[in-house]
Amino acid sequence: MGKGLEKGLDLGLDAKTITNRIKKYVKKASNEEDLKIKVESWIQEVIAKFFEPGKEPEVAYEHRTKISGRREDALYGTVIIEYKAPKKLDLSSEFVKAKEQIV
Repeated sequence: MGKGLEKGLDLGLDAKTITNRIKKYVKKASNEEDLKIKVESWIQEVIAKFFEPGKEPEVAYEHRTKISGRREDALYGTVIIEYKAPKKLDLSSEFVKAKEQIV
């Protein structure tokens, strides 16, 4: 069991808090890679609070799936994170592409 779960650790990470943190990173990021670095750094900080050293979940970056042949930006167990450059999803065509990519 992770150390945060044993201690009943509450990091205050509800959906609104997570969304606001990511929005803050989006505002500061100049491109997709910059956003990815900021978010991934924060995720690693959070993971370190829940797992003993060496027992953290395996993370795969730029992972290509065997089924679809597509590449995810980050894969945490069964959680896929796909990054897009700030404001890229403002274009409806890019938003549709992103939805298709997730499916």
